[in-house]
Amino acid sequence: AEYATESEESEEPPAKKRRLPNPLAREPGPAQPGRQIGHVEGNFATYAYVGVGSSARSSLEAIQGQALRLLRGLAARCGGGKVEPILDPHVSLVRLGMLRYHFIQPLLKTLGERVAQSSQSSFWCHLGDSIDIYANEDRSRYFAGVALLPCTELSDLSRVVDAVYTEFGLPGAHEGQRFHVSVASCTAPLRDMLGGDRVPVATGPGGDGQLRGSGTFWPEVEAIHGEAPGWLVRSVDVQVGKKVTHIALAATAGDSD
Repeated sequence: AEYATESEESEEPPAKKRRLPNPLAREPGPAQPGRQIGHVEGNFATYAYVGVGSSARSSLEAIQGQALRLLRGLAARCGGGKVEPILDPHVSLVRLGMLRYHFIQPLLKTLGERVAQSSQSSFWCHLGDSIDIYANEDRSRYFAGVALLPCTELSDLSRVVDAVYTEFGLPGAHEGQRFHVSVASCTAPLRDMLGGDRVPVATGPGGDGQLRGSGTFWPEVEAIHGEAPGWLVRSVDVQVGKKVTHIALAATAGDSD
């Protein structure tokens, strides 16, 4: 098995070795936006996510181009900053955590059993029609992303994953989680440009009610030009260090994307 302890910082490919690869990455890169986790020998960065299917990638590339233009325009108005694409977008189900080596296989086994017990079958996810802006906890990095349309199956799957991660002492999902796909990032200080700490109350696409928190989410900053894609979700993907494990969902008749 290929595992590596590491420090987690952003969604973009780093130059240093021993960093967590992006979920679907062809190039190494970390996964969770703006999280810094110190190196502890024998601990491995782990998180669970849903990958973006091939049927959505071409449309998502167009959305990514629009998001990059949006972030560059905002960054230019507040003194500049580094703007980068996120190479392999995904939908995070839980927050990044650190797992001891001897818990890796028990976690994967338990999660596989719980997913099977849930009888969760493959399902479709669809993106919304606008670009949102998200910030990490210390607002050192901002992300342009697209929220998913309400999806009961995704919410149910997230609860299964969250329960298992919590049992193993890992951070689960954010409270009031808003499922989304981040497509670009920016280091410019955009908070004032986006309206400061004012966060509208809204219904999250995950179906969990009101959004919570302050100063880390700005919805519907710009409407998407063109069609918002959808894709078929066939598995939960769990990355521990460099190793990705795919936990398959039950197939449904006519599965094809």
